Amino acid sequence: MVQWFAVLGAVLAGVRYYVGDTLEGRIRGGIASGLLSFGGLLSIVPGSLFPALCHSSYGSSSDLRC
Repeated sequence: MVQWFAVLGAVLAGVRYYVGDTLEGRIRGGIASGLLSFGGLLSIVPGSLFPALCHSSYGSSSDLRC
């Protein structure tokens, strides 16, 4: 899910950069790249460390899957 927000942020950054607001485009691009890095971190760290960001696929809170 985090990766879709990173894609959206990158698109918005590109639009801002294209219309001439380069500073805002760079800021949004940096935020989007940070979200993408955070999403990558969540994919390699076990789900038990981030239970609020994971969802249960079987309805049991002890069986978390990211």
